[in-house]
Amino acid sequence: LYSSAASDVYKRQVFMNIRVGSLVRRNLITIEKGVPVIEAVKLMASKNVGSVIITDGGRLFGIITERDVIRALASGGSILDPVERVGTVRNLVTVSEDDFISVAAEKMIKHGVRHLIVLNKDGRLFGVVSIRDILGERRILEALSKIY
Repeated sequence: LYSSAASDVYKRQVFMNIRVGSLVRRNLITIEKGVPVIEAVKLMASKNVGSVIITDGGRLFGIITERDVIRALASGGSILDPVERVGTVRNLVTVSEDDFISVAAEKMIKHGVRHLIVLNKDGRLFGVVSIRDILGERRILEALSKIY
């Protein structure tokens, strides 16, 4: 095992060399504002993802996640409610495709989220990165195995 100082250096090297954009591998999955939550759930299930971007006329409006759906249903919401009532549509947490994954990880921890909206250099929608995408990156798993 590495010494504590050496493991910190190694961890920083790995987390500072991988850009968020390289982890966005899936086609962008969107749903239009006003569509019932059940349709977002069906999309998540069929595409094996945990979130769907909410759009308004094709433009970024918000995000709905599995956790949003569970919380809404637990508090009496309906699967027929519009996605924007259940998902997050204000104070969206985003990262740039050029940010290092350390920035994404810090934002996930700070905001208590598992999915981040990724924007391109022009501030337009590029994709979504999830905690599963970060942990599924082979280089990260190798680095963590060497540290711990």
